[in-house]
Amino acid sequence: AWLRRRARRVHEAAAAWRELAALPRCAASLRREAKEALAIHYEHRSKNLQVAHQHALDLLSDLDANQVRVRHRLDRLERKLARYTATLPIHD
Repeated sequence: AWLRRRARRVHEAAAAWRELAALPRCAASLRREAKEALAIHYEHRSKNLQVAHQHALDLLSDLDANQVRVRHRLDRLERKLARYTATLPIHD
């Protein structure tokens, strides 16, 4: 995943992070790193704020994760989501 990201093959890197995060016996530190990388990928590259938000929420429940950094990411995502939903047209 790291090598793919450095080679700017971001979608392949995201697929590798997803596989890593789903492994049942994955080390907790690697799972945290994978979830954070996925949150970053979905926020900045795929522009899927809802999925990025879910990955960040998953990290928030991990007591060993850097809570300040996770909270900062969640706050930013929530601001972006609020702006996005405010610009959606209302259908009756």
